[in-house]
Amino acid sequence: MVKCSPGKIINPETGKCVKRDGRIGKKILAQRKANAPLTKNGKILNPATGKYVKRDGKIGRSILAKRGISPVKRRVKSTAASTSKKPQTKGDKILNPAIGKYVKRDGRIGKSILAKRGISPAKKVTIKRAKSMPAKTMKKPVKSKLREKYANCVLDVASKQSQACVRQISMGGIQPGDLVNGKRCYNPYSICTKSTKRKGFRGTTGYFDNRDYLEKLPDSKIKTIALLKSPKVKISRPFNRENVIKQLVNLD
Repeated sequence: MVKCSPGKIINPETGKCVKRDGRIGKKILAQRKANAPLTKNGKILNPATGKYVKRDGKIGRSILAKRGISPVKRRVKSTAASTSKKPQTKGDKILNPAIGKYVKRDGRIGKSILAKRGISPAKKVTIKRAKSMPAKTMKKPVKSKLREKYANCVLDVASKQSQACVRQISMGGIQPGDLVNGKRCYNPYSICTKSTKRKGFRGTTGYFDNRDYLEKLPDSKIKTIALLKSPKVKISRPFNRENVIKQLVNLD
């Protein structure tokens, strides 16, 4: 469809744009006015421009006044009627009849509405939740492959050494290559720190004190962990697996 620049109109016979105030343009506008309906979609025809305008607008009222017709007044929806179907309360809010929307009961407007109805706004009830301390038996390993790799490495290196070496390691008195009872000992913590490039986390926390992790291990490795944590953890004779696990889990 051809679009004409301001001040021009399409000539339906040729499909070209012509001046509105030219001879042909005036003729086209006159034909439009003659054929155009006086009203369309609630609007009224402006004979000066050939366009439709609002009946209750400034121009529309002027046109109707010339024809001796009074413009129909707008129908304003009653807020009271529209809000009468709505519930008066919704959760902790109350209906504001002036605007038909919900407002907080304990807000300035809500309190004013309730006061007019002779209702006192209910005070907020704050429920304090008791802080539940997670039991140590419910510890979960930290989700980190590096942490798990480090914990497994420490356990493997310590398990390959004698009990005397592991006890000495627990006391922190082992240097690389030290002899204990004629056997060479190695510090699993320093070895695994280098092999796993451990940085920024606390050793075996979340593994050697976690029940789920411990229950998957054989007795020999449970004993090794207990020796690493001695003298805080004691190994009974005969060996009581459940007792040792409880001590490790509850170890501070």
